[in-house]
Amino acid sequence: MEYPFLLLMRNFSQIEPNNKIIIINMKVFIAFITNGSPDNQKGMFNNVQERASRLIDVQDGKLNIDFYMIRHRDSLLFSLIRRKSRPKRISYAKVGNVRYKYLWVKHTFYDYILTTRYKKRPIFDKKYIDRHIDSFLEYDLIAAHGISANYLAYAIHEKHKTPYITSWHGSDINLAPHHNKEAFALIKDIIEKASMNLFVSKALLKTSDKITTQGNKQVLYTGPADHFYPYSSSQRNEIKENYGAKNKKVIGFIGNFVPVKNIGALPEIYKELTGKRDDIIFWIVGDGPLKNQLQESLDSIQADYKMFGKLAPPEVPEVLNGMDVIILPSLNEGLPRVTLEALACQVAVVGSNVGGIPEVIGEENVFDLDDSFINKISNRIFEIIENKEISSEIPKEFSWDEAISRLCKLFSTYKK
Repeated sequence: MEYPFLLLMRNFSQIEPNNKIIIINMKVFIAFITNGSPDNQKGMFNNVQERASRLIDVQDGKLNIDFYMIRHRDSLLFSLIRRKSRPKRISYAKVGNVRYKYLWVKHTFYDYILTTRYKKRPIFDKKYIDRHIDSFLEYDLIAAHGISANYLAYAIHEKHKTPYITSWHGSDINLAPHHNKEAFALIKDIIEKASMNLFVSKALLKTSDKITTQGNKQVLYTGPADHFYPYSSSQRNEIKENYGAKNKKVIGFIGNFVPVKNIGALPEIYKELTGKRDDIIFWIVGDGPLKNQLQESLDSIQADYKMFGKLAPPEVPEVLNGMDVIILPSLNEGLPRVTLEALACQVAVVGSNVGGIPEVIGEENVFDLDDSFINKISNRIFEIIENKEISSEIPKEFSWDEAISRLCKLFSTYKK
């Protein structure tokens, strides 16, 4: 925390000899808060990291942004029960060009029982998050990403009246409000009291209307990271050969092995495709609790597949460029970034008709999750391969330049 005199000096660029203060240039001081972990760089983390990195590049005399990350850390007893090591309690970490100050939140066995097992509390640990409220007195605005960060921004506003902007990415709207009645009521209040709520897709904004139609809401589309681009044909063939897929059609999946991703559909799709072609191989990138179940299902039908495990973000473009089609059979989504990343690499994408998926890949490439889903999505994959269809371009509204420009204009309107 800065001393009051220093806060005064940073806000005013000149003090006259007669002690009159001349305001020359007033900056907006912003706390950019996210929850996540650099050890788990996927999905929302990658989107937020890209935003933070680009905001650093465009900061000018009007904006001053500090970056924070909420980190959850098991208590010693809970870590022993779970047989899981605890992250080292450090103050700062740098991810790319972004330096995050850590906000540590304890996670105890008692909290786990009440929150996860019996669902007696919201899915975030309010009492430990609340301990950070007074660390943000100096800021004009809180810009928050993720359910824990959105709650902290709300709590700061409730105590100190600091305005806040929330960003909603998927499960924080699709799942978190339905954890229990308290969570629903709290998230409703967070949305209604925010100065602005930003949603990654039109579908997610529409879903939020089921929680409340009140509050300021906008969609903020973003693009893929710059390291996603199409490789040459020779490079693509070389990637396939290096991973044992020479002269084969590679059908890919990239994501978490969790129920909402509907990975149980993958073996069924594979079986349907191999009934029509004998040169199909599946490349599967990711990890999660359903890994063994997925492998057993694929082995039971003698599928030709390769598991890559969880890849670091810089490793994904190479594997993606070796694929011919990406599948997203999800039960629910905000806006999966892999759709944008695949299209940026000129890889076709097919998926379920949920969330923001059709907003990126088009209605012709999505299918309802009914009894005919497996047949329809398999036929579309077969059609893409047979006709050697080139993937559609990323819709022009998915632009980082546009997103960052809008954010900077929005941020610059706030000053205490």
